[in-house]
Amino acid sequence: MSAPYGTPVEFKAKLLESLANHRIKCALMCSEDIGDSLDAGYFNSSGEISGEGYDSGGQELSGFRVMTDGNCAFATWANPTWGPNASIPEVDTAVIHDADQGGLILGVYKFDYCSVRNGTFMLELPEATATEALVRIR
Repeated sequence: MSAPYGTPVEFKAKLLESLANHRIKCALMCSEDIGDSLDAGYFNSSGEISGEGYDSGGQELSGFRVMTDGNCAFATWANPTWGPNASIPEVDTAVIHDADQGGLILGVYKFDYCSVRNGTFMLELPEATATEALVRIR
């Protein structure tokens, strides 16, 4: 029998599970206004949008889950929703950051420009799979 080499998926899952007690937030931004403000790896409000129903720093994510598939562990959250009377200007970037770790960025995600006026804005997160999930450790 040969020994399994590499990092066990159980360890990867435990690393991700350590995020369960952190305030993970999703901030909405316009890529044209971000510049190099995120280069340090920590969230700051340069380029962040403002609008009715949107709080500075973004929305705290809920519905945290960790899953595994083969040798990949991955994490996901419920789709963040602003509304029902939100006015979100044109945005095309979401920054997922750990508010309990000084805004440490977990990921920056670009999408097509969209906006809403006096309605509900929902950001559909990627599918929770080993190839698509928001945060993955292979």
